[in-house]
Amino acid sequence: MAIKISQLPVGPGPPFQGDEVVAIVDTGGTSQTSLSSAMTYLSGATDGDGMPILAARQKNNFFGCDQTMLAGLTVDGVLSGRGNFIIGTNITYCAPTLGSVGGGTAHCIGGSHSTIGGGNNNRTCNSCVTIGGGCLNVAESDSTTIGGGQGNRIETCNGGTIGGGCSNKVEGAAGVVGGGHTNAAAGEYSTTAGGYQLSAIGDFTSIGGGISGCAIKEGATIGGGSMNVAGGINSTIAGGALNTATNSDTFIGGGQSNLATGLSSVVAGGRLNCACGTGSIVVGGECHLSCGTYSFVGGGCNNSACGLAAAIVGGLANTVVGLSSFIGGGQCNTITSGVCNSSIVGGKENCIYGSCNYGAIGGGYANKTCGEGSAVAGGTSNLAAGSYSFVGGGHTNCALGVCDTIAGGRSNCTCGCGHNFMGVRYQRRWY
Repeated sequence: MAIKISQLPVGPGPPFQGDEVVAIVDTGGTSQTSLSSAMTYLSGATDGDGMPILAARQKNNFFGCDQTMLAGLTVDGVLSGRGNFIIGTNITYCAPTLGSVGGGTAHCIGGSHSTIGGGNNNRTCNSCVTIGGGCLNVAESDSTTIGGGQGNRIETCNGGTIGGGCSNKVEGAAGVVGGGHTNAAAGEYSTTAGGYQLSAIGDFTSIGGGISGCAIKEGATIGGGSMNVAGGINSTIAGGALNTATNSDTFIGGGQSNLATGLSSVVAGGRLNCACGTGSIVVGGECHLSCGTYSFVGGGCNNSACGLAAAIVGGLANTVVGLSSFIGGGQCNTITSGVCNSSIVGGKENCIYGSCNYGAIGGGYANKTCGEGSAVAGGTSNLAAGSYSFVGGGHTNCALGVCDTIAGGRSNCTCGCGHNFMGVRYQRRWY
């Protein structure tokens, strides 16, 4: 008499030894076989496509459709595959080939050999892309990398890299943004290491950090600081604030509101300094102007070196317009246009003017020379007007003839045929 399977007595249950007997129903009837024999057969059985029909613990199992794990999955060895490897939820597939998603949700993956490590809402449809994590990161070019962060974007530029941060962008081929916020690497092979609102616009440009700066022309560099602009080819601003380098091969070391506009000009530091002549230099201080070609201002305040190869070491409100002329220091000293190769060492309100060549004033107050090769050593209100004339010191002395000399005194004057000498006297005039 037939009996239902449900009416069979309940056995001892697993674990089984393998020698238990099971029923095998075939077309010819029902027979018995050992449990171990049945398992051996089933572990090697295949379907019509040659694929195994039963998963087993100690063999390489193949699955022909998606598998869902309702509990945790622990892998003690290597987990590998021949196609895409996807872990996460709400993943959008854009025809990926050998793509990988390590976790997270709402990602979009496409291209070939691309990886999204985790996070939320990261996206790439290109090949050889890596997005480590974070959220709302987008890679739109091949061979690019976004380490993490939020809202970072690599646009149509192969080889770009963003380390992390927020709202950073790479637009140039092989451009790099290390981190920070709202930074950009727009030029090819450009780099912005970090900071806020920085833009490496030109090719091969570099910004180390800071805030609201930009490196515009090819090879420009900003080390750091605030609101600096490196606008010339191969221009450099090391730091500071509100500094601008607009010409090629210019350099600003630091300080505030400095300007380097001359070709190969330099402002080392200070405030409100301008080097606008070719090869001009301002070392430091405040409110200096070095606008002559190869001119130099060392320091002080409000000095102007405007002549070719003019130099002012320091002081206050000194001006050199003459060619290859020099003021060491002091206040309100002047070498005017038309003067060549002349010097004022120091003092106040001294002046070399006219067509004087090789004139010199050592110091003092309100001294003047205008003759070629003329000199005033010091004193006050002295004048050496004759060629090769000399006043040693004193007050209101005038050497007006050629090769005239006044050693000192007061109100002495030579104005005759020249080659006169006057010692230390008072109110003496030679004709």
